[in-house]
Amino acid sequence: LDPKKVEKKLKSIESKLQELGNQAFQQGRYLEAVKYWKIIQKYFNGSHFSKIQKSYYLHYFQKAHQIWKANPNQVKLVEENLKKAKDLGGKWAQNEEFQRLEEGLRKRKLFLKIRDQIMGEKKLEKKLKLYRHLKRLALSSEKRSIQKKIDFLAQKIDQLRRNQKKVELMVRAIQLLKKSKILNALKILKEAAKIASDDADIQQIITFASKLKGMVYIPAGHFWRGSPKPGEDPPKKIYLPAYFIDRYEVTNQDFMEFYKNKGYSLLRYWPGVADQLENFVDKDNNPGPGLWRTGTYPKGWDHIPVVKISWYEARAYAIFRGKQLPTELQWEKAARGPYLAEKPHGRIYPWGNSFDKRNLNGGRPYGKAENVGTTEGDKSFYGVYDMAGNVREWTRDSLNPYKGSSMKRFSLQSSKYKAVRGASWKVIPDRLANESRCSFRKGYFADQRLEDLGFRLVMEIPSGIKRIFQKYHSSSH
Repeated sequence: LDPKKVEKKLKSIESKLQELGNQAFQQGRYLEAVKYWKIIQKYFNGSHFSKIQKSYYLHYFQKAHQIWKANPNQVKLVEENLKKAKDLGGKWAQNEEFQRLEEGLRKRKLFLKIRDQIMGEKKLEKKLKLYRHLKRLALSSEKRSIQKKIDFLAQKIDQLRRNQKKVELMVRAIQLLKKSKILNALKILKEAAKIASDDADIQQIITFASKLKGMVYIPAGHFWRGSPKPGEDPPKKIYLPAYFIDRYEVTNQDFMEFYKNKGYSLLRYWPGVADQLENFVDKDNNPGPGLWRTGTYPKGWDHIPVVKISWYEARAYAIFRGKQLPTELQWEKAARGPYLAEKPHGRIYPWGNSFDKRNLNGGRPYGKAENVGTTEGDKSFYGVYDMAGNVREWTRDSLNPYKGSSMKRFSLQSSKYKAVRGASWKVIPDRLANESRCSFRKGYFADQRLEDLGFRLVMEIPSGIKRIFQKYHSSSH
């Protein structure tokens, strides 16, 4: 062989390989270019190491970049190609473009990790925190949808927090109502209303609680009714649902509100007795309690129990207030206290079982009624005042013997009587110990008006309020 011809031929082959490699490189067929340059390097001692590195780098980097653009979530494929670009590309991988994609990949991996955490996270506050972190790592095209989720979660958390606060306030308010701290309960209920102004439960219980000022909560449960004495027998364990009762007897000042609001002229307060209104007049024959004059009571009588009013007048006032006269059972439970196994007949007197005339305003036939709540000793287990003395009190019921009583009737006309409870300032000393007992029963005609006979009211708990009480009792646990 002619060496010159061989050399010429080899140079021609090398040149052709070089041309093909350059052409492949320029057309982006980097791995093909690498093949040509490796042949040249192997057989012709050509130094194409740098070109080979660059080709490898460009091939794998561009592949990684294309995958990234098509679907940034294909992090595994992007990562594999970036690794090859870095390993095979050598110094060519040390540039800003590569580093940006590498940083983008790092953020995307963190993005996907946080997204998976969000899927398994149940705590909304933690989920919201993760979403906010996710937004910082998100692509521009993703930020808007993530922000919507952030807004939704933030709104939901705020709603839950407000609801939780509302529940806490409602639980506290109901607890205060049951402790007879009515004004404090109303204050808290108004706070709850600011949080949830459209909550029907809150509005309903505010309306109910606003009528409870000056009242005492009597919890549901048993008490001992009656005594072995004829007319009060047989003693019996009785269950009553919860209710509220006035802490004090209704005063002249209280009754004046009824009077000023046309209480004696609006017929809705006088069912069945509108034709008797002319009998319910004061000392000057004007409508009003029997001890009043010309539409008002004597000076200094603001807190004296209103007296010399008929059962019908007491009922009219109850209707005006949206309340009721107490039943005999409600009155007696409020006076005696709850059932105690060790005291099967309950308390004999509101304060205990021993009579003490110093504990009540009574036994003074020539005396008078005192301001309500003056006699601290005359206070029941529940904190209700003047149930033994001061003035007698109308109840809702007619006076009839209890079922199973040894007494068939109190008198010939007792079936027409309304039951009256408690003693008064006017009871003579010899009868005071007997008549101031919690179980003592007496009766008067409904139209009778006596100077030592007044009343107090109860507020029974409607089914809707009971439901709310139960709902928030459950929430407290």
